Amino acid sequence: MFNNNDTYSKYFFTYVVATLIVLSLIYYIK
Repeated sequence: MFNNNDTYSKYFFTYVVATLIVLSLIYYIK
């Protein structure tokens, strides 16, 4: 189940960063 733990961590980190950027843009626009 955790054979691709490294890849999963990369995708999770990218998802978190993208979410933070989107939320920051929305907050900045408002």
